[in-house]
Amino acid sequence: MKKISTILTIVIFCAAFTLLPTRPLQAKKIVPAEKNSFAQVTRNLDPGGDFYLYMSSEKSIKFMQNFLEVIKDIAVIEAKKPSEKQEIEVGLNLVDKLLKDSGLFEISGIGMSSIKMKNGFNHEKTVIHHYKGMGKGLMWHLSEANPHAFDSQKLLPANTAFAGFSDSKLDYLWQWIRKVAAESGIPKLQQGIGMVTPMLKNKGIDLDVLLGSLGGQSGIILTLDDTKMCKIPVKGLNLEFPEPALAIVIYVKDDSIFNLLQKVIPVPPQVDGNMKKIVGPVIPLPIPVNPMVVQKDNLLIFASNGKIMDEILAGKKGLSGSAEFKNLSVNMPGKGNSYTFLSSKIFKTITAIQAKAIAMSKNKEEKAIYAAFERLNLMPKDLAFYSVKQNTAEGFIYTSNNNLPLGGSAILPALAVGGIVAAIAIPNTLTALQKGKQKATMGDMKTISLALEAYIADKGHAPKGESLVDIRSQLEPQYIKRLPLKDAWGFKFHYTGGKAGSEKAYCIGSGGKDGVFKGWEQGGFYKVKDIKHFGKDIILCSGRFTLGPKVK
Repeated sequence: MKKISTILTIVIFCAAFTLLPTRPLQAKKIVPAEKNSFAQVTRNLDPGGDFYLYMSSEKSIKFMQNFLEVIKDIAVIEAKKPSEKQEIEVGLNLVDKLLKDSGLFEISGIGMSSIKMKNGFNHEKTVIHHYKGMGKGLMWHLSEANPHAFDSQKLLPANTAFAGFSDSKLDYLWQWIRKVAAESGIPKLQQGIGMVTPMLKNKGIDLDVLLGSLGGQSGIILTLDDTKMCKIPVKGLNLEFPEPALAIVIYVKDDSIFNLLQKVIPVPPQVDGNMKKIVGPVIPLPIPVNPMVVQKDNLLIFASNGKIMDEILAGKKGLSGSAEFKNLSVNMPGKGNSYTFLSSKIFKTITAIQAKAIAMSKNKEEKAIYAAFERLNLMPKDLAFYSVKQNTAEGFIYTSNNNLPLGGSAILPALAVGGIVAAIAIPNTLTALQKGKQKATMGDMKTISLALEAYIADKGHAPKGESLVDIRSQLEPQYIKRLPLKDAWGFKFHYTGGKAGSEKAYCIGSGGKDGVFKGWEQGGFYKVKDIKHFGKDIILCSGRFTLGPKVK
């Protein structure tokens, strides 16, 4: 009994101890021994999402600078002539200067975050940071110093499928190029850049005046009109898609560029108050194209037709009032230095065209391979995004809303690479499959030829017949265990042989991927550059190929 009471006492004590409130374990805070930009970068990121990253770039940049110095020293040591040493030194000094002046070496850290919003879109940020007082390089000065209102969004029609506008200080870029060339120490570069301005002046173009006339912003607008469909025949298919229109918009300070175009284009301009217009000829295409240039106030617009031009000039804020844009704009900054908008219309259109093409394809392998790649779901069929770049006193902040899988812009480079790989891999996979079948077919034809040569050596003539089925019993099993009757594409081999006057002669033929054999009178060799070339015939006569792909 005493033992039982002792055990109960211990159990009660342990239970009471476990029920006592405990303090959660906390990691010991480590103070970094080296300065970094963690605090400055992460204060602009969103914690709590499915992706979060910070990376200091200071050590990497120091390593890169040291690496370039070592490479320069090695190259100079290896050079045999003084003139070579000088060229190498000057060239590598230019590379070093370009990197330093570009602003890349001023980057102190990079951060990324991605968080899912209730409306289904990912809200993402990418920060490229430099310390306050830095930001002297070119990349930081191609945009205005501070974010500004997006006045250009008033120009976007309601059916805008893609739009991208950005600060563009081309005059600053040109001055930087001239400065780098002048300080490069490379006479040919100095001479080449130095000749640009006078060469253009001889043609009546004052480059400095033109660059000075730019207003510092430009963009592109693509619209898709769902109410009008275009049809283009491609490989027997009528591809149908919404009618597109394109416009390039440049903000200007005066009419210098329009006046220059007026000299080049032999069409008198139409003037209507403060608007000047040059209209080109209608181009006969399935898509309506009637190019025109309009300057109105501070806008210079190049448009593919009058409809998109009228919609832009109307300035009705069409896109900003659409449900899709409002949804994509949730939690997005209202000011910035550039923005990009992609409507789901584009990917829906592409997906519809692709689905129709695959459905009408007669090639089962192509369908299977496209279906396999489709299962990867690298890009959603209704991909849409809206991104804004802001230039701040401490670098760039990129903010994006999108419906990309796996966390959007944070893994966008990987998705882009994946998309490129898929685009390359699909045709390459198809080509590789067909090339394998072509080689297998030619291999079987050689095997049949060896059996026929052995038969001729014994009998003194080739088997008579118009198909391999006709001569099969004469070759099996003495000369070949099993005679291949079909090529690797599943079509019957063609055969002719043992005819009077050429008893020892024979030919074996394959119609290729399409199975259509065009006769024995063909000859020569062709290059296989595309999947369509696998449809060409292959012929082997009396031990050698007389028609087929060129073999390296």
